[in-house]
Amino acid sequence: MQKQKNWSHLYKQVAEEFDIDEQTVVEMEKYLLLGVREDISKATGRSVLLNKFVNFTIPNSKLENYKERLRESLENKSMTEFQFNRGMKNIGRLQEKVEKQKIKIKNGKTN
Repeated sequence: MQKQKNWSHLYKQVAEEFDIDEQTVVEMEKYLLLGVREDISKATGRSVLLNKFVNFTIPNSKLENYKERLRESLENKSMTEFQFNRGMKNIGRLQEKVEKQKIKIKNGKTN
């Protein structure tokens, strides 16, 4: 398990720089990250451009659930075989990226 870093000194710096309360900085960060999470989970199509801002991974269980839903949709004939194959290929790519990210984090690299 990766040790959580203490960012409180950064919150304080931002608060001082913008002359706002430190708790406001914390709440703004939470709001931003929850919005990003929502955009990703709902696949809204909105671009999420946070290069090197934050690292996150998609839980493997979520990807496995998506695979199962794709299989069910194919069996119910609510999607074509082409759509199914494309979806499975995309999930496979995501799983590869998640595994690469885990290896980077394990080796102490975060970008």
